[in-house]
Amino acid sequence: MPERNAPCPCGSGKKYKKCCNLNTVRAHAPDTIAINRAVAYKGEVGRRRLAFCEAYTIAKKEGLANVEAKLRQSAEEMGKTITCHKGCGHCCDIYVFANLQESENIVHYLYEHEETFQYYLRQYPRWKEKIGRLGATMPNIDKMQEKVLFGIATEDDRRAFNDGLTAYATLRNPCPFLRDNACTIYEVRPYVCAGVVSINPPGHCIPDNPTSKENMLMKADYLPQNDIPYFMPAKAAINFGCMPALVYQIIKYGYAFLSTIEGLEDLQRLATGDPAVRATLAWPNAASLRFGSMPEK
Repeated sequence: MPERNAPCPCGSGKKYKKCCNLNTVRAHAPDTIAINRAVAYKGEVGRRRLAFCEAYTIAKKEGLANVEAKLRQSAEEMGKTITCHKGCGHCCDIYVFANLQESENIVHYLYEHEETFQYYLRQYPRWKEKIGRLGATMPNIDKMQEKVLFGIATEDDRRAFNDGLTAYATLRNPCPFLRDNACTIYEVRPYVCAGVVSINPPGHCIPDNPTSKENMLMKADYLPQNDIPYFMPAKAAINFGCMPALVYQIIKYGYAFLSTIEGLEDLQRLATGDPAVRATLAWPNAASLRFGSMPEK
């Protein structure tokens, strides 16, 4: 084996440590997605996490049904018809946020639906690469969204938020859960997706369509503070983010990510120290690093 600082034998001209050796390290790196999936519902913490997801699935089904019923009733009272239908994905390239509870439920759904899970993992890098073009605009959207949700947004904040949403929409970047213009997680989709519908012809929803300015949308009130609480108490009543990214953080970094949320700092320690988790992975000492660490910001 060549020395780390020696020229790489592949002829690239790079040092071995920065060429083929790096590829070898990557090839043998732990698959943190598989690891975090394997331990997600193991041990005492995992059982509580699973029980929450199962209860949330039931609550979400009822909640989505209520939202849909209210929107249909409102449309009928206006003498209008909701034109949204399966196969129409014109609104599936706008910014969508979800709270922690919704995102955990989506992760659980993905673990239970392998084909959908793998499809999302294939689509996510493309989606992520494209939103990278927004630069600082993306985190600014999240920041302004928080102020709007908590009712502390100023006029300047709302203006910045709307500008950010417009910039995001102009990317025309389909949600990584969209397949053949249909939502692959429709049963557990975020409330904000279910709570906005069109009562005009579908073409009106296309941003660059001349008729888009005539589009009429109906919205159902979304009150995240009324959602059922997470299985462990966090400091903030609402923890949310851009839905596709938040879901990926949970899948990729598992307890390492969840422990970055204020109030949940001990979650990773409690989970990784559980004998059932260690037995699942057959490790004599389940070091936290093996579960993946959050990348430096």
